[in-house]
Amino acid sequence: MKTNKGFGSSVAGFLKKNIYYILLFICIAAIAAMIVVAVVLNNGGPSLPEEGGNNNNNNHKEQPKDPETPAVKPMVFSLPVREGSVGVGYSATEFVWLDTQLRYQIHRGIDFIAPAGTSVYAVFDGKVKSINTNILDGTVIVISHQDGVESVYKSLDTNVKVRVGDTVKTNDVIGYVSNSMMYEVAVGAHLHFEVTKDGKLIDPHTYLKSLAK
Repeated sequence: MKTNKGFGSSVAGFLKKNIYYILLFICIAAIAAMIVVAVVLNNGGPSLPEEGGNNNNNNHKEQPKDPETPAVKPMVFSLPVREGSVGVGYSATEFVWLDTQLRYQIHRGIDFIAPAGTSVYAVFDGKVKSINTNILDGTVIVISHQDGVESVYKSLDTNVKVRVGDTVKTNDVIGYVSNSMMYEVAVGAHLHFEVTKDGKLIDPHTYLKSLAK
């Protein structure tokens, strides 16, 4: 009776000779199986929610809402002086008679004539940009508003009520009427009021809606 000894010896010899390749194949197969299992679990099973997130819908994160844009306050000026009268008005093209110069010329502001010491008010919310005094214009306050608009107050008393950098609200008292503007000294005590936009003088009536031309 023949035995399988020769076949067994051949198998053992084959395994011994190729053990390295057999082990390498087994390792590769095991790694491949692990990858397949991981992919299946990741695609088919539930995933953990992100920290602080919502697991109702993982694929679509809730986008942050834009903050509401604050409403812009309409640019309407109040009157800078509440008593007295309006003297020489704004004129950019037509010549008007100016008593101090004793001649006709343009007048790029509005003169509010009032007794010395009369309160002068901020015409709109803003920030005090500058305060200075010179012989021609007297004491001058400039307030910056929105959209590049600035209000200019000339012929003020040196006793001002604000400082550079102060934030002011409409109708805050900023100073007092005087006759410090030598360029218009013949007018007497008054406020010379101007408005600029982007650095250029414009008609104050653009924003002084309550003041008739």
